Amino acid sequence: MNKLRAMVRNAFNRARKAALVTGQNPATDIELRKMPRRAPAFLELHQVPLVLAELSDSDRRLIATALYAGLRKGELFGLRKRDVDIERRLLMVRRSYDRESTKGAREEAVPIATALVPYLQEALEAAPGALLFLRPDGEIRTEDDKLGKRLRSPLNRAGIVDGYLHLCRRCKRKGTPHEEKHTDCRRRRCPKCGMLLWAKALPRPFR
Repeated sequence: MNKLRAMVRNAFNRARKAALVTGQNPATDIELRKMPRRAPAFLELHQVPLVLAELSDSDRRLIATALYAGLRKGELFGLRKRDVDIERRLLMVRRSYDRESTKGAREEAVPIATALVPYLQEALEAAPGALLFLRPDGEIRTEDDKLGKRLRSPLNRAGIVDGYLHLCRRCKRKGTPHEEKHTDCRRRRCPKCGMLLWAKALPRPFR
């Protein structure tokens, strides 16, 4: 709701600047909804190698840079070889995707963690052009790249989950679904029909 309010307010302000409407912006009279501020969840340092071990070579270098440097997706995809200074241990973040500026419209120097160095060296050697992380077909990665979605399976395989949802497929087909949530994926049987339950991992949300 707060986001919709901001969109309406901006649209009205732009319309007023273009002399399409007059008067006070109606969105300013609507109070913002109070939302609790929750601390973002991150992977612990010891969990990062577990996740990286479950990834393909190309994604491993990309995800390692995301996790160790804390870059946005667009900043990752916009990185060029000349932005990586291994000697000085600095990443120069200058652009987002194919745009010549970042979301914050500023250039930043991000320290390169020691654990990230070998992944960046591999990426520099593997990249055929100016960009550091191209798509497998050689094109620039776009906002349509489902990077977060591709992380779910590696997280599950690494055991970094919020538990497991155990489902009975037989009862579901009969229209009387049965499910249980547990912290492990140990095989269990349905108390209704005795069939083995299917364990579905619940990925842990993180930024």
